[in-house]
Amino acid sequence: MFPLKPEEIAALDAGSLERLAALDAQGIMLGPGECAEEFKERLSALERELAELDRQLLAPEGAELFKGVTLRPELAIPAEIMEEAAGFNLQAYAFSAAWVPGFFLSKSLGALWGGCAIVFNSGLRVFIIRAAFAKAKSWLIYRREELLSHELCHAARAQMNDRRFEELFAYRLSFSKFRRRFGDCFQSSADALLFLCPVILLLAVQLSQTFFWPTVPVWPFWLLAFAYPLWLLLRSGATRRAFERARAVLALVYGEHVDAVLFRCSRSEIEELAAMPAGGAAAWVAVRVASELRWKVIDFRFGAKAASEGLDIPPNTSMYIGN
Repeated sequence: MFPLKPEEIAALDAGSLERLAALDAQGIMLGPGECAEEFKERLSALERELAELDRQLLAPEGAELFKGVTLRPELAIPAEIMEEAAGFNLQAYAFSAAWVPGFFLSKSLGALWGGCAIVFNSGLRVFIIRAAFAKAKSWLIYRREELLSHELCHAARAQMNDRRFEELFAYRLSFSKFRRRFGDCFQSSADALLFLCPVILLLAVQLSQTFFWPTVPVWPFWLLAFAYPLWLLLRSGATRRAFERARAVLALVYGEHVDAVLFRCSRSEIEELAAMPAGGAAAWVAVRVASELRWKVIDFRFGAKAASEGLDIPPNTSMYIGN
């Protein structure tokens, strides 16, 4: 169920900082440059989409997510499981979006498939995970809490349209040190395709050399097969270094809440922070707080005023976060 009713959405305005901050804490965040009216329009679309999904779920035929995949109320992920996963997001980035709908899927979408999110036109995300997770917390290399908390990160940051840092934020919640370090190498479906195609081509050339064309040189295809993985590693390293520089600069303003604030920053803002001297963050933040509603809400929740009033904001101390 969406946290706001239509009449509550209509009542929001730029002066409703307490209510906007409460929505932010539920993973319903303002996007870069988004004003109150635009935010309300987006929330209204989300509320209508979710209400329509609820209506379809109550129908005898269920809600058809896409061809061959139907959702039913009895397949819904229980609230306690969603809240368990959302607890990691709360510790790491000070939001809990347990309201996002999720379902167990009895029909597998692949032998190694663990789960994914389906995105509606309004921006609403619906999580579907393997039915095995209904009775077990883990399956193969997957952990139920990790899958869900990862997708909740994407749901909360969807309006940022940030391909560079998006996976880094989500994989910082991974239980696996390897995934925390290298999970953000693949930032889009194109990365996976460009990673696999040279490998398949190399295999095809080697088979051709064995059976049909013994003089064909194989070494250029080995170089090609290693070129894109090397680029992915270099890009991941550059992204992580920019993140850490931005984190160090912004920590001088927001202290232990720096991860939560960075989570609410756009790609361009993180890159600006990474490029500035350490002492420049306070003035940079002040300009944004004065000019943008999103930053007014951020500073209301995590700024000096919030700290002095003792607002209950979880520190960024999750044991599963790799720095």
